[in-house]
Amino acid sequence: MASLSLSRLSVALKRSSRSLHIRNYAIAPAKPAWVPRQYAKPSVAAVVPKAKVSTGTGAAEATVAPDELKVSSSEVPPPNGNNVETSNGNDTGNGASLEAATDWSKSYHGLATQAFPKEVSDILMAPIDSLDIEMKPDGLIYLPEIKYRRVLNKAFGPGAWGLAPRSETNVGPKIVSREYALVCQGRLVAIARGEQEYFDPSGIPTATEACKSNALMRCCKDLGIASELWDPRFIRDFKAKYCVEVFAEHVPTKKKKKLWRRKDQPNSSKLSVSSVRGSIKELLADANGEKKRNFVETIELQIGLKNYDPQRDKRFSGTVKLPHIPRPRMSICILADAADIDRAKQIELEYMSVDDLKKLNKNKKLVKKLAKKYDAFLASEALIKQIPRLLGPGLSKAGKFPTPISHAEDLSNKLVEVRSTIKFQLKKVLCLGVAVGHIQMNDDQVLGNVMLSINFLVSLLKKNWQNVKSLHIKTTMGKPVRLF
Repeated sequence: MASLSLSRLSVALKRSSRSLHIRNYAIAPAKPAWVPRQYAKPSVAAVVPKAKVSTGTGAAEATVAPDELKVSSSEVPPPNGNNVETSNGNDTGNGASLEAATDWSKSYHGLATQAFPKEVSDILMAPIDSLDIEMKPDGLIYLPEIKYRRVLNKAFGPGAWGLAPRSETNVGPKIVSREYALVCQGRLVAIARGEQEYFDPSGIPTATEACKSNALMRCCKDLGIASELWDPRFIRDFKAKYCVEVFAEHVPTKKKKKLWRRKDQPNSSKLSVSSVRGSIKELLADANGEKKRNFVETIELQIGLKNYDPQRDKRFSGTVKLPHIPRPRMSICILADAADIDRAKQIELEYMSVDDLKKLNKNKKLVKKLAKKYDAFLASEALIKQIPRLLGPGLSKAGKFPTPISHAEDLSNKLVEVRSTIKFQLKKVLCLGVAVGHIQMNDDQVLGNVMLSINFLVSLLKKNWQNVKSLHIKTTMGKPVRLF
């Protein structure tokens, strides 16, 4: 009996020990439901009040401390340790802790929650000024990065927006890329990947910084800033109104390439329109105040270059059509077939037939004399391929190789086009000059020709304005006036 009693007592003690064990330890709360990472709120610790937890074995209860029941998101908790309560999905409490806790490399906080106020939207979606738009030689129009930054500063205020990197810098064989998030007033607004080419490993740091600029422009598209630049119809209308297509020629290969330029580019030039206009007025006043001459003086643009080696660097050559004819009395001769000879006679244009060209017999002196006699040449399409065989390289060396004309083209209009076209060609010296007008033109006509000529020249240079040493305008008999 004693043995049986001891056995029952042992079992009772074990049961009592288990009950005490349950009473002394808190039951861990159930894990919160899984939420996709991209939709998780910024790292906010939700404080759970003291709760009574039933053990299920009777009236046993356990008091659970708040620190044991904190529920946090998958992101980094606030560094200052302050708790931020959440209610109905709206964050309240310590705002500084919320911002510090947001990991913008992963978070999508605030994306598409609500629209910005009307006054902000009006600034972001305001039409862009046509003078702010720039154009690349390949015809791509764009808004400079600083313009985007100014719009954002005006809409949100300096310091209320920024770019946050969302990935590591990816360096490829030729391209550097990195993903950025545009954050405005604590909300994620847009995500874009910026890209930039580099040609040498030493240029990787610069390309990395350029990725940020590229990403900013792409992010601003989502806010409606300069959204017109993504509209094909707007691009076509803008080019037709403000831009002109010109040809640039590579001297060694004689290959021509189409380039796009704005008709007037005061913002992209180191010259202000007002200063150039003042210099032109001064030049014309001096020319018209002198005694009258027996000819109309030409206005010439004189260019001095620097940091350019004609022996090593590419000798550029390019032609551009000016809005106003700079030399109306420019002498032109057409190398014509029978049909074009008849057309030349009707408008009293000087011409040379195939027989006339054969008489020169490739004589260098005679060809050189012919090149000096005329300012430019036209040639019938049927003869253009025979010119080198009939005359040799003389006209090409003089920079006066004939412009082809077909029988379908109007000869008078072609003459206007040739007289309106000027050519920049670098030879062995670092200076060149072109006619940009005459003293019988008004201020605006000369200004339009001068600005277009300068901007086209700068586009041909290897380092753009860094290769320009000086710019002057001068009448035939007058003193030069410095522009740059």
